[in-house]
Amino acid sequence: MKAVTVSASKQYNIKIGPGLLPTIGEEVAALGKAERVCIVSDSNVWPLYGEIAQKSLEKAGFSVPAETKILVAKEQDAGAKYPYSHEKLCPVLAWFVVKDEEAAKNLAMKVLYHEGVGHTFSMHAKDKEAVRRFCRDIPVSRFLVNAPAAQGGIGAATRLFPALTLGCGAVGGSSSSENISPMHLINIRKVAWGRTNEDDLVEILTMKILERLK
Repeated sequence: MKAVTVSASKQYNIKIGPGLLPTIGEEVAALGKAERVCIVSDSNVWPLYGEIAQKSLEKAGFSVPAETKILVAKEQDAGAKYPYSHEKLCPVLAWFVVKDEEAAKNLAMKVLYHEGVGHTFSMHAKDKEAVRRFCRDIPVSRFLVNAPAAQGGIGAATRLFPALTLGCGAVGGSSSSENISPMHLINIRKVAWGRTNEDDLVEILTMKILERLK
C-alpha cells in the first residue's frame, strides 16, 4: 500500500494499493464519529466496485443512503485556498451564503477570475433588472438565465449552438467567445473583385458591423 499526501485547505492522505476496497469501512471508522457517509462515483465505476464499498461501510456501522445524487459543501470564499470554489468534475456543489445581491455578484466574479473567466454563468431570477445588472458586469461569454449551466452552456434548453468546445473570448484568453461549430474549423477562400469607385472604408466597415448586429 502507498499513501499520497494532498495539501489543500486541509491536508489529507490518499491510500493506493490492491485489496483496499473491502477495508474502506474500517478506514473511515478510524477517521471520526460520523454515522452517515456518501459514496461519490459514476455510472462506469459504481457497477464494478460500488457494492463492495457499500457493504464494507455498512458492516462498519455506517448508513449509506443509496438515493443520494449530489453532495453540497458549504464554502466560505473563492480562490486557491478554497477547494470547493474550484472546478469540480464530480457531483459536488459549492454552497455560498452572502448578505445581498452585490455581495453575490462580487463573489461570482471572484470565482470566475480564479478559475473560469470568460466561460459560462447561470442565474436563476424573475427580476429582469437584476439580470441586467449581473450580465453587465459578469465576465463570461455565455450568460444563462433560468437554465442549468452544464446543459445550457452547450446548447440544451437555450438554443445556443450545440457544442462541447466553448470559447472564452479575449477575457479568457481565447480567440472566440462562441460555441465552436464546424464553421469555425474550415478555411474559406474569398475572391474579391476590384471596384471602380472608391468607397469610404470607414463607411463600409460600419455597414458590415451593423449587418452582423442585426
